[in-house]
Amino acid sequence: MSLRPWLQSVTANAAGLTPQADAVQLGRFVSERDESAFAAMVGRHGATVLGVCRRMLRDHHDAEDATQAVFVVLARHAGSIRRPENLAAWLHGVAVRVCRKALARRAKRPALEPAPEPAVEPTLQDGMRAIDEALLALPEKLRQPLVLCYLHGLTRDEAAAELGLSATTFRGRLDRGKERFQKELRRRGFPLAIGFVGTVLTTSPLPAATARSIRQHALGSEPLPDAMKSLTHGVTSVMPKLKFWSLAALAAGLLIVGWIAVSASWRQPPAGGVRSDAFTKLSEPDPKAGKAPPKLEGTWTAAIVSADGKSRREFRVKFLDDRHTRWDISVTSPSLTVPATISVRMKYEFTPQGELKEEMLEKWSGEDIVPLTEDDKKPRVWKYTPNADGNGFTLVNPLTTNSLSFTRAGEQAKAPADPLVAEKLVKIDRAITKLPTLESEKPGYCLLAFGPEAEHRVWVILDGSKLYVDRNGDGDLTDDGAITADPALSVPSKSYVFSVTDIGPAKQEKKFALLVSTLTVGPSQPAAILIVTRDGHPTQKVGPEDLRFTDKPEDARVLHFSSPVITIRPSIILPTTLDAEKASEFRVQVGTPGVGAGSFVSFFYRDLAKNRNPIAEFTFQPARAGDEPIVKRVTLDERCCDDHFSGTIEVPKGTIGDRVHVSVQFPDCSFGPVSPFVGDVRINRTK
Repeated sequence: MSLRPWLQSVTANAAGLTPQADAVQLGRFVSERDESAFAAMVGRHGATVLGVCRRMLRDHHDAEDATQAVFVVLARHAGSIRRPENLAAWLHGVAVRVCRKALARRAKRPALEPAPEPAVEPTLQDGMRAIDEALLALPEKLRQPLVLCYLHGLTRDEAAAELGLSATTFRGRLDRGKERFQKELRRRGFPLAIGFVGTVLTTSPLPAATARSIRQHALGSEPLPDAMKSLTHGVTSVMPKLKFWSLAALAAGLLIVGWIAVSASWRQPPAGGVRSDAFTKLSEPDPKAGKAPPKLEGTWTAAIVSADGKSRREFRVKFLDDRHTRWDISVTSPSLTVPATISVRMKYEFTPQGELKEEMLEKWSGEDIVPLTEDDKKPRVWKYTPNADGNGFTLVNPLTTNSLSFTRAGEQAKAPADPLVAEKLVKIDRAITKLPTLESEKPGYCLLAFGPEAEHRVWVILDGSKLYVDRNGDGDLTDDGAITADPALSVPSKSYVFSVTDIGPAKQEKKFALLVSTLTVGPSQPAAILIVTRDGHPTQKVGPEDLRFTDKPEDARVLHFSSPVITIRPSIILPTTLDAEKASEFRVQVGTPGVGAGSFVSFFYRDLAKNRNPIAEFTFQPARAGDEPIVKRVTLDERCCDDHFSGTIEVPKGTIGDRVHVSVQFPDCSFGPVSPFVGDVRINRTK
């Protein structure tokens, strides 16, 4: 059996060509600040954004600056995007607004300044701009299908899969969008046929240098040039609404601890207390101030969780110098589509009575400053009590007695270990007896374990376009030399595919083979797919969305193949949120747990009988008090992506809540006994 066609398909998926890949990548970037996820979004949308900017600005230098500004805005406001699957339409809207700013700035240039480009026929130029202006005028749900089909060049089926819509629903939105779009064009004096629009919306590849510069500026490794700074403010349509909801949620959260006072009895500081200053850099110390007290160096964190566990308020405080602090406050709640986050700069001082007095100087949402209200300007007073060990302190509002207990960031207790992962796997021997001479500045490490007791260890080291594999498990990676990438399947400096045979102890007759596909999409370690085969057939795989090589052996993920411990989990690659208004696909994978993020090794279902499938039971909360919970059972008998089982579930009428309790079992699984999954899945009840 040839695995080349299958591997080509998997390698394409690694590049982000999977249904709803935008939502996956955006979620990883928001939750983990994953640079490779951001680079993948630049790769998917950079050329289209550049095309918008070129059409509107007609100058390639200005267009590249504007394109970079668009992705800087994405990096700053990724968490505010309410519908991640509509990222393409969101980016298009930001691109148009950035270009409007650039055009306004161009109009202010001195008259004697040479024109940046040769003259272009005005009617055509105006018509090209009108196309993007008309698109922006459409509602997002009608604009997104047009952006995907006409700007990204997707087929209707591909675009429908990207948005998670049925073919019928997508076709209806596309047709309504085309009708509205042509009306907007006619209103602007350009009654173009929709077919003609498709011919003029040509897209050129994003230059590699521009993509690299985007990542550097957006992720903060390079300072943003002055020419781009003004383009990045006030260009997200969600910002006013986001600020309103963010501030409302934060006010509600902070009132719990007494930080924002709305009562006239708020304790005022003595006369001559803290005064505002004009220093406006949020995170930097005031050069006129002294250093922060040694006992307060570093970042301090605290959190408040609601009684039902559904809402969480997180606080991060850094003492910047001996006068100023920065507070970052984030609220996560079922009532919020995205976490609400705000940052403030405070001026502080300690009193002889052991009180911490603070006054708010600035308030920010992302990189946008927010005007202070009268309540914001009122000074705050806390009772400050340091912990005996010096690794924490408590702030108490003397009026309400509400408190916040802070610990130094990085010293909180680690997350509990996965009970399904055996201790021997957690404490596996990570010794490498002999390393080859590595050429890469940042080689990547991954550790594989084979056998029921994880008795055979195999180190895998990625060295640029070379791979070293400790086939026999003796810790010596110089035995067999480097494995070179398959030139037919690899793209230099982007992705590499390796094939490795004869993995296993010398006495083992039937050895394993390994296929490794890597995708370098940013400065961090690459994403990877690892597939173990035996007798020419794939048996288990891991990746691509959640597996990374690591910089150090001691941090390497441990992947356990042929483990007797088998479990089932909701898909991470294609995550599910149930929609209360329509049927939703619920997807799971069956596999073996490992150590570290992305270490779940799933089974291929190719040898599994088609009548053996997982069963999911959904328990919904009834809307009427006293009624019995509504239970739905679904057999997950649809299969896709080599290792996914899925089924369709509809949220019953007469239910409430933003979560549904789910248990998934797999009786009579030929892989072996399967530990069930028990947990909650989110329900989206907003139309």
